[in-house]
Amino acid sequence: MKKEKSVHKLVYVIFAIVFALSFNGANAQTPARHFSLYVCMNNIDAAGQKYLNDMHIQQVALFDGGVIDPENSHKCNIATLTKAIVAAYPDSSASGIASLDWEGDMLNNLTKDTSSTEFKRSINEFSKAIQLAKTLRPNIKWGFYFIPFTTYYNRNSKWMSSNQQTAALLQQCDILFPSVYIYYQDGRFTPNDNEAYAADNINEALKLGVQFNKPVLPFVWHRYHDSNRTIGLQLVPKDDFRNFITKILTTSYNNKHVDGLIWWGADGYFYRVKSAPLVNEFNASGAADFGTYFNSMLANYGNLILDAMKNVK
Repeated sequence: MKKEKSVHKLVYVIFAIVFALSFNGANAQTPARHFSLYVCMNNIDAAGQKYLNDMHIQQVALFDGGVIDPENSHKCNIATLTKAIVAAYPDSSASGIASLDWEGDMLNNLTKDTSSTEFKRSINEFSKAIQLAKTLRPNIKWGFYFIPFTTYYNRNSKWMSSNQQTAALLQQCDILFPSVYIYYQDGRFTPNDNEAYAADNINEALKLGVQFNKPVLPFVWHRYHDSNRTIGLQLVPKDDFRNFITKILTTSYNNKHVDGLIWWGADGYFYRVKSAPLVNEFNASGAADFGTYFNSMLANYGNLILDAMKNVK
């Protein structure tokens, strides 16, 4: 009888230990995911660059249509693109991340019927551009801005099909660079519509990332897109921007998440051309000069993004 009680007691103790370990494991804090933050901005001064260095935020180079096709000939200009890449990366063994940004007709043609002359030309010329870039600087990770395609409206099968027909380009990319800029105030059409827009587009990009085994780094912007004539170029409110960023970071497809974010901006340019939102912000800030105001904004929104990344489980 005593032996039987001892066995029962031992079983109970073992059960209690296993239960406690399981309970503690289930309630242990899930480690935060690791995301990398990059910036794609020009004309950052020494103070701004110090902030980026201190926060371990690296620059991403962007080569736009002005160097890919400066004459708008619908052809990749080998000479001007080569010159730009060599100037940005003098060392042929340089490493980093870079995006080819060829917008306009050539980009739009990639959504046309695959049998059309326009589509075939764009596929061929985009391929020439990325193959040239990869040949010149093979240790740089290359991709195309806005490929895969994203959209605010008509997030449907036709949109998804347009991404599938760019498979020949997606296969050549080292990284996928979808763009998820904010066009409207959150709730403009339906509650949390900006978060739904982010989730749908990131889910599609991640699906393609799984299909082609590519990392995904979306482009984000701290301002409303300038196509919005009412609020374009105004700062996105911090709470809304944080919610938007968090939705991007927490969206997953087959357990794949984005690998980080590319934070784009051109505040210096928009201020120089006297865009009202930038001028008004600076005047209201009381800063001695625009550079000082910009660096303050850079730190505020940069810290916001980094904190959102830190707190995603």
